[in-house]
Amino acid sequence: MVRTFAEVLHFPGLAGVTVLAGEPARVHPAAVVVVERLADLRALAAGSVAVLSDLATADAWGYRLDVAVREVAAVRVAGLVLTGARAPAQVPATVAGMAECAGVVVLRADQEPLADLVVSLSAALVGGPGEQLRVVASAHAALADLERRGAEDPLAEATRVASDALGRPVAQQYDAGTQTAEQVAETVECEGEPTRWLVVDAGAADQVTARLVLTLAAGAAGAAGRLLAANRRREDVPVRSRSAVLGEVLVASGERLSRLLDTARAVGMPIDGWHEVVRIEFDDGRGRALDEVSRFALLESATRLALQVARASGRTWNVAQADGAVVLVRTSRYDPGTAGTRDTAAVADRVLARLADLAPGGAQWCGIGTAHDGATGLLASAAEARAAVSKGRALGRAGQSVVYDLTGLGRMLVDWYASDSARQAVHDLLRPLEALDRHRAEAAIETLHVYLDERGSTSRAGERLHLHRNAVTYRIKSITDLLGVDLDDADQRLALQLACRARLFR
Repeated sequence: MVRTFAEVLHFPGLAGVTVLAGEPARVHPAAVVVVERLADLRALAAGSVAVLSDLATADAWGYRLDVAVREVAAVRVAGLVLTGARAPAQVPATVAGMAECAGVVVLRADQEPLADLVVSLSAALVGGPGEQLRVVASAHAALADLERRGAEDPLAEATRVASDALGRPVAQQYDAGTQTAEQVAETVECEGEPTRWLVVDAGAADQVTARLVLTLAAGAAGAAGRLLAANRRREDVPVRSRSAVLGEVLVASGERLSRLLDTARAVGMPIDGWHEVVRIEFDDGRGRALDEVSRFALLESATRLALQVARASGRTWNVAQADGAVVLVRTSRYDPGTAGTRDTAAVADRVLARLADLAPGGAQWCGIGTAHDGATGLLASAAEARAAVSKGRALGRAGQSVVYDLTGLGRMLVDWYASDSARQAVHDLLRPLEALDRHRAEAAIETLHVYLDERGSTSRAGERLHLHRNAVTYRIKSITDLLGVDLDDADQRLALQLACRARLFR
């Protein structure tokens, strides 16, 4: 362990050493060197403690002591020890000021012989064999625990343990060629990570101790990394199974939905609780969809990260991909109420903050459905979340969660559309339009929706759709021909209007 001069001077055998200048609590000595001539001070290594012999101490008086302190300061020597009967009891103010500014500690040692002083100082600095064994044993115990329990970042954890044991920061390097002759290094390989080197200055302890600790750290990091990877693979199987089933449940209906619900229960999804759905959609930041390759890569990364962040809240969460969006589902045994919705929104905001780094320059749109009970409630909350995303887009609230409004006709439509019969009725009514390619289908349904909302006014519908009224007339004629409906019939007109509004929640 690297100690300061203040700590070193408390060791046995050093009671006769006193401080003449400098700040011993701020200086960390690394090695002891006996100096017979003042001229040899220029050749010392940084961090050394220069112990002047009787002869050298006798030469270090008056201005020569000033020169000696300047020379050790220039090469970053940690300390200068004056010994023998001619060692001064105090130093001039110029020496004291220079030592303090340069980070050099000037000491006086009374004890004889010189060899005993050097041995005591060396033992205090590197600890001696007993201290070195204690350092290695302490590191071994901590690293063995790391191997057993694993860690989210095993290499970082092993590096921290090694740093604590050696008393000096251990660094990670990718390039072995960047190490200096004064450093001890050990290669480390963790599963799924590039090869790196753990590096520490040799002055942190003797060479053997440093290398032993780094070797133990490298081995522990590799073992813990393999354990972490194995655990993740085991955990990934049920997570992916639940994710796949949940994705199908969100778009299924009728008998197929009933079968999927049984499958969901079999893979451990709590289908029969209270569900709140968080839906997150992505685009390029200009309202345009991402290309297929970018979207796939983003969804894969975002799905894993979203679930990780959500589960850190301590609740029960599942995740799925549906229609190009990430869908998180929080499930509770009891109705969480409005407080639960606020908590879910807070978690969603934390998820959004983490996801922002995955696609710089892109936009995220997040909607949150309120809590509903059971399988039907899951679909209802999912529909609300989709509607909340649409509201967020309309309000320009990218990167922010939007909670579905509990009031108004929308809530009634969501509850109605969650039923199998309603979903089937909407699908049957709009089937001819949905049979078109996706872009034409969306344009046709939006045109019909706006036209019906504007009570058949082609001019007002044209303003909302940014189309000429004649274009609206042409589109409506094509739509009614495809659907085979009569918009003068009030019942048919109402059915289409409800279908178009409900379709927005899909």
